[in-house]
Amino acid sequence: MRPFSWDSASLDAKLSQTRAFLEDEAARAEPFVGKPISQSLARHGKMIRGALVFATALGDGDSREDPLPFAAALEMLHMASLIHDDVIDGATMRRGQRALHHQVGIPQAILAGDWLLSRALRLAGEQYSPDLFQFMTQCIEELCQSEIVQDQERGRGTWDRRAYFQRIDGKTAALFRLACRAGAHLSSQTSLDLEQLDRFALSLGRVFQMSDDLLDYWTGVQDGKRCGVDLRSGVVSFPLLVALEHWPQIFEPLVARLTAQNRLIQRQIQRQLIKHGGLVRSWQEIHSSFEQVHALAQELSELPLLLKMSQRLHSHFEEFFPGLSMS
Repeated sequence: MRPFSWDSASLDAKLSQTRAFLEDEAARAEPFVGKPISQSLARHGKMIRGALVFATALGDGDSREDPLPFAAALEMLHMASLIHDDVIDGATMRRGQRALHHQVGIPQAILAGDWLLSRALRLAGEQYSPDLFQFMTQCIEELCQSEIVQDQERGRGTWDRRAYFQRIDGKTAALFRLACRAGAHLSSQTSLDLEQLDRFALSLGRVFQMSDDLLDYWTGVQDGKRCGVDLRSGVVSFPLLVALEHWPQIFEPLVARLTAQNRLIQRQIQRQLIKHGGLVRSWQEIHSSFEQVHALAQELSELPLLLKMSQRLHSHFEEFFPGLSMS
């Protein structure tokens, strides 16, 4: 799989350096965990969290401190969460390949995730300020709490929009906020509006997760994972939330019977979503949300890479949903 490009030579170069740093870290680990970590690195994700650190830290010039170790730490943290999520969700695929626990076994995959988490904390704790480290641990706590809530709510049918955003704010947007806050801490810019930056990171994290949720339903593409993972896990994600709002008489009875084991209900939900245009409505809202993110990025004019990143992500997802974009 080719590495994702942000269409920015400077940003892509920094991420290439970060990948080399991570590969070196994996090589230094015990082979029992180092080998599966190297396998995960070979899958070439977007490295969006590391990219946000660089985009915020560098701005138009240089940063006060080297952001690379923190960018690497965030990518380690994210990788650990993916490994553990795949075990919990029973996922079989990740970025076009078998999920790590299907390749090396559940114990080895969990230990690899644990090592990544501990190494990420050590990198951040050794090289950066206590305030930044404390913010990092708070975001990790948010992430874990959101995963706990998601697991508790599987198949209950009690989801609403407020609950959905609370969950993804912790699961996804928290690390986006951490990446931008870390970059701001390391930046040479002294006039950054941190509240504005936080709004941007939160909004970008939300729309990124909404888009990823839609990928799970969209049968035209499979971005490295089988279509319907969320449904098979009994999770109400964004497209189903939209359907519940627009066609409650159809979807509420189905969601009330949704469990990870009920394959018939899962297939009925997916067919009804397509039939009633739930995927199109979801993409329309995602598209509008991206436009709002672009507007927030434009207000952070001293950080031009943030706008470039949000636009690149928007175009990336548009490429995945050509049929929905034309509807």
